[in-house]
Amino acid sequence: MNTEVKIKWAFLCSGYGNSAQACLDLQEAGRLGQHQIAALVTDGQQTPLEARCREMGITVFNTSARAFPSIEAYQQDLIGKLQALEVDYVFMLAYKYRIRDAMLQAFPNRILNVHPSLLPAFRNTSKAIQEALDMGVRVSGITTHIIDAEIDRGVILCQEPIRLEPGDTVESVYPRFLQTGKKILCDTFREVANHHIPGRFLQALAEKSGLLALLLAA
Repeated sequence: MNTEVKIKWAFLCSGYGNSAQACLDLQEAGRLGQHQIAALVTDGQQTPLEARCREMGITVFNTSARAFPSIEAYQQDLIGKLQALEVDYVFMLAYKYRIRDAMLQAFPNRILNVHPSLLPAFRNTSKAIQEALDMGVRVSGITTHIIDAEIDRGVILCQEPIRLEPGDTVESVYPRFLQTGKKILCDTFREVANHHIPGRFLQALAEKSGLLALLLAA
């Protein structure tokens, strides 16, 4: 693989974007290697994340989905913008919208998500940490995975456990999730770089893992 060729990313964020901020830290520190953050997509917010991206020369798209007749139309517009930037991968970092079929087809097996649990536990919820605490779970964690048409399924890329102690609250455990999140983001970028073949990322990963059934279904 030509290490001079940049792997371009677009981040989809709703809200403040702690994970995206951590990725920007990595890029500024020169720790992303051949990865390059090319675009940030928000839902019309005005946050410090947007200002920081603009200062770093990262393209920002902050049009609200409410400006379009449907989420499908909003994402169709987004597809054109990201393809014009020659984006390779899309990373959902606390993004509130489900990715529709057109975008899945435009970036096949190249849309990733970060989820605050050890999937498949606590999938399809925006309150995974609270639900784990409510159930008395002693070990939770963070997962990055490739998305497909089913919510919080798809091929798992990286997972990191986080121990939950008696008496923990979302507030007390959240710093542990932030710290672990930095490691799993680094691991995920490394995993993608190790298996990056344009348009064939899932195939390369499946070949490595021996997931022949998954490959045939892709």
